[in-house]
Amino acid sequence: MALGPRTMNTVMDTTDMRLDLDGLRSIGAQLLAVSEELTHTARGLRLPLIAPATDARTLELAGRINDERRSIGLLGEAAADELVRMAEQILAGTFTLAVLARRTQIAIIGLAAPPMTAATQISPAANRSAPPPPPAAAAELHTDDEILSAAVLLSEGTDAISGYQRTDTSALSNPAQMLLAASGDLRAAASSGAAPAATLERFARWISSDYSAAIEILKQDTQGWADNYALTRRRTAETAQAYVSALAAILSGQAVYVDPSETRAALAHYDAVAVRATECAPFPQLGVSPGER
Repeated sequence: MALGPRTMNTVMDTTDMRLDLDGLRSIGAQLLAVSEELTHTARGLRLPLIAPATDARTLELAGRINDERRSIGLLGEAAADELVRMAEQILAGTFTLAVLARRTQIAIIGLAAPPMTAATQISPAANRSAPPPPPAAAAELHTDDEILSAAVLLSEGTDAISGYQRTDTSALSNPAQMLLAASGDLRAAASSGAAPAATLERFARWISSDYSAAIEILKQDTQGWADNYALTRRRTAETAQAYVSALAAILSGQAVYVDPSETRAALAHYDAVAVRATECAPFPQLGVSPGER
């Protein structure tokens, strides 16, 4: 067997093994690109929204929404990092197989080679799943003054939630499609690529289904809060103005009664606004079967 100069960047094709090293490195680059797109979406969710008013209920809802945003954002970042780890694993495993195949060829013709001792290391998994502390529950409003004061705080708020932009989940279809393409390339590039390719396909489905659905639930709840906030401000605006005038009249010795019944009903409706705890299936990991997650 002739042994001339060779590089590791080649196609190794034997009866038992097929490795397209350049193709596999290209797949690694594809996974990095998907990771970057997923990270961009996830990090945007970590930016907190500012409460548009300082009444207790609005502050509580803002805190709960921000907790859910941060949780989903951290999950997306951990998933993006896992894609980088997959690229590491695929390339490290490929390199090991290529070296073993080459050394087997060397051994066949009788050349001596020291045993392999150094394995290519893989980065540890990112731990970004620590649950945020639950926000404190808003104090209940009982007296007329508490109800009317809340209406005034609402009236002094902004018209809309500052910085709120809906996350476009349709943008996640591109990284999902990129993963499906990479899985096909992986099957073609390596005879041992079927299992990791199947993991990439599950990951694509996780992005387009599970993760996108979690973001959609968060969007619905955030929009529901925004709509009810605006409605509550409209329903309490007149009473809030009347109460401010009544407080000013007290300074001049006048007693003015402001009926809190409509405001009480509006705030009770606002209290019923729900922010669901978002649940999302764990993302796939290379070498871990779906039943083990």
